[in-house]
Amino acid sequence: MKVPTATTVESPIMIDVRKIGSVELVNLLTKNQTYDNISKKVQLNTRLGQYAKLRLTMFQPTSTPFKEKDEEEKQSAMQLLGNNRAREKFLRFTIKMQADAQLELITIPFIELPFSEMRPMVIDIHRNLLRLGLQPVFFVDLKYEEFQPLIKLLIDELQSKAVGLIYKPYRTAAVNYDLISRYHDHDVVFITANTNRYDTDFDDIATMHYLPFYGNDVYAVARPPPFHETYDSVDGGGKKRLVQPRLQSIRFFSKQNLKVKPATESNVDSILSDFENRDHEVLGPILQNRAEANGDLDKWSSLNYLSKVHELHTSLVEFGRLQQFIDKSETKQYLKEKPALKPVLTQLKPTTLNGFS
Repeated sequence: MKVPTATTVESPIMIDVRKIGSVELVNLLTKNQTYDNISKKVQLNTRLGQYAKLRLTMFQPTSTPFKEKDEEEKQSAMQLLGNNRAREKFLRFTIKMQADAQLELITIPFIELPFSEMRPMVIDIHRNLLRLGLQPVFFVDLKYEEFQPLIKLLIDELQSKAVGLIYKPYRTAAVNYDLISRYHDHDVVFITANTNRYDTDFDDIATMHYLPFYGNDVYAVARPPPFHETYDSVDGGGKKRLVQPRLQSIRFFSKQNLKVKPATESNVDSILSDFENRDHEVLGPILQNRAEANGDLDKWSSLNYLSKVHELHTSLVEFGRLQQFIDKSETKQYLKEKPALKPVLTQLKPTTLNGFS
């Protein structure tokens, strides 16, 4: 069941993040069919995102070791790529897939290596892709121990215009966030992938709406895990009920306070006003009767889709407002309008905020 809406939904950026586990990695490197299947998916997702202004496909090996029942733990994809031959083949294959999909920007996944090994690999890939007329975008994990020399290599030495960052909360990578904030006046864009939708450490504030103050430029929210319904028995009679009501899994973004709160706490009139005068006769009942989503999966789906369309639309509007304040050097005024930002930004050194004052 879809939500009919006349609201224009722009898509400035599309990052198709493909997490590669150890089993899929081995299959990719050894089986023709796996390469063919992944390549087709890359091209399909590229076509689906054809109207986005910036399109990226990101292959990111996972760090979780693989283990089947009653078997010994096997190496993670990241560990397997410590092997030079496997790593070279993996990079060659994933670069080829992106080039075949006619992507202008070619992402290079982060692979956990000592910087002494990382440096020659990065320089070689950068040089070869530029020679082919392709623009590389290297992704770096914000918790990488040798983050500083790698960032300086990419920006100061290789003059990269775009650098990818794998999101980590500020508290786990404060020094590295401080480093990237110092590049706010450089001709480089930081693209942050796998961003959390909201930060529970700060009363569910939308993560993407405080990251600009940390020096980040472009963001892609991590795809949430699918909602799984959990049931239990009532009175032992076999009757089932949901352990967690469906409605609790749906959240709405508020551009007034930059919070992403559960649907039960969201203001219906405020949400409808964000859609201006479009489709209120359809959207109004969905929102007014949102409690019905607990017992009707179709109604839950409609409300869930509505929350995503609403957040994309209102977030873009709010980013546009912030940009206007930045252009006028009036960001302090914006911070006064959004008191929810204050607890988050107190983590930053005063010098970091100078670029937005």
